[in-house]
Amino acid sequence: MHPSLRRILFLAAVSLAALAAPSTGAPGAQVKPNSSGGTPPIGSVGDLLGASQKGPRYAPGVMTSPPPGSTLPGDTVTFVWTSGVGVSEYWLRIGSTVHGGDIYNQSTGLSTSATVSGIPTDGRPIYVRLSSRINNHWARGFYQYTAFRAPDPDPTPTPGPTPTPPPPGTRYFPDQAVWYQDISNAPLDPESSQVIAYLSRVGWGTGTMRIDFSLEVLHTDGSAPFRTFERTDAFYEPDCDYTPVPVPPGGALEGESGYECVSDGDCHLIVADWSRMRLFEMWRADIRGDVFNGGCLAVWDMTRVYPDNGRGEQCTSADAAGYPIAPLLFNADEVAAGRIDHAIRFILPNASIRAGYYVHPATHAGGPRGPADAPPYGARLRLRADYPLGTLSPAAQVVARAMQRYGMLLADGGLITLTAQSDRFTTAKWSGLLGPYDLSQLTPADFQMVDGGARIPLTYDCVRNP
Repeated sequence: MHPSLRRILFLAAVSLAALAAPSTGAPGAQVKPNSSGGTPPIGSVGDLLGASQKGPRYAPGVMTSPPPGSTLPGDTVTFVWTSGVGVSEYWLRIGSTVHGGDIYNQSTGLSTSATVSGIPTDGRPIYVRLSSRINNHWARGFYQYTAFRAPDPDPTPTPGPTPTPPPPGTRYFPDQAVWYQDISNAPLDPESSQVIAYLSRVGWGTGTMRIDFSLEVLHTDGSAPFRTFERTDAFYEPDCDYTPVPVPPGGALEGESGYECVSDGDCHLIVADWSRMRLFEMWRADIRGDVFNGGCLAVWDMTRVYPDNGRGEQCTSADAAGYPIAPLLFNADEVAAGRIDHAIRFILPNASIRAGYYVHPATHAGGPRGPADAPPYGARLRLRADYPLGTLSPAAQVVARAMQRYGMLLADGGLITLTAQSDRFTTAKWSGLLGPYDLSQLTPADFQMVDGGARIPLTYDCVRNP
């Protein structure tokens, strides 16, 4: 609808409200007389919407999110509107018919938002009426949305072909993404010496550099069924995305044999949907039969070069630093081919990560409590160019060369320093190729910290990017 037409309809609705609006109860109830025998006047439409040079005396709330006319993101949606002028109460009515309130129909008091569950997910029109009580009359605004259309779910993933990875060399994001930038000649951070000295005192998480091979990355060509999930206390708003997730048959969570999180670990679910060019990464997933419980889900657009602050400043993802996991994992096929063309994910204990700050490309920090000379979340360490690679095994040299050219990014709190992808769905296998201790001779003193830019104070007040 053209904006000018929408405003005309809104003003008409306000005028009708001024003529026949109730003074008490829900919007639409019978008008009760005031003490003088009439109904309290609301004034003209001009009075309501902006009648003085100093600003409007009265103004109703106006819906801002989701954008009017848009498709809703799922069956649970948070509606947000502007704070009106002279408003004493808001009433939100949502229905599947023009004047219906079958989905939601209640006062929100003076709150300018409401989270509504149970919205249909079949693509039907959804009608929203936001009423603002001003001078004991109700000014109404009408909005229309399209319900999310959920793909037909498959209650239990059935056995089938294992999720097949894309062709070797396929990147998750465009070449300009920060994970693929050559930092071999990038300037050092002004605090590089202090950070490396600190890490040399405390060491890696377990004392030596080790490799974790437990993370799974699943792939789909668009044929995997989508599943909706129940949000757990590991789902944070507005940081996390609430939308159906593709669940490829025959897949598995991090550290598990299938989709059940029996170990009570991080249980990451990572799925690259190459037909839609979306990367789905979820923390603390657990699928048991027709019950899918999930923590924080981050959905990444694989066609996009994200800005320095990623999905949003102060926003987490499926990883504590707020950036994606999959593009930072090295796998057996890459190592067997002799080339890793991206930065590598690494972790440290939170006690060894600087408290109160992070640097880009991180957009968040997961409870760091280290001193001022510890590396912050988002720190990028680079293996020294003069490191004697010939002292490492051939496979370990492949990883070390990637550390020299692309570096490693501090992504999470934990003990095992490096994170590789499981070989469950790769052609090459880790056995006989690379072991968990094959890089143990690398010490913090063998690294430098690349310039991380501004130190961003940690507030946890997530502001999502469009």
